[in-house]
Amino acid sequence: MITNQGKEIEIDLHDVSMDGLGFDLPISAARALRVQQEVQFKCSWNPRLLGSSRFVVRSIQGRRVGAEKVNKKWS
Repeated sequence: MITNQGKEIEIDLHDVSMDGLGFDLPISAARALRVQQEVQFKCSWNPRLLGSSRFVVRSIQGRRVGAEKVNKKWS
């Protein structure tokens, strides 16, 4: 995951849908995100899986995060 500040964080991806995704943050990055923050993802094993889409963090429960896809392109 790449934050809008350019910080890269390795995450554990759990759920992928057309509108969003769910993932776990590592303990060391538990405070790196906040609700409404925009993030981008890159997937080393399948670069087309997430493409250049942006996501907005919608929920944070402990280390589990839910993000919704934003329709506009990453700028």
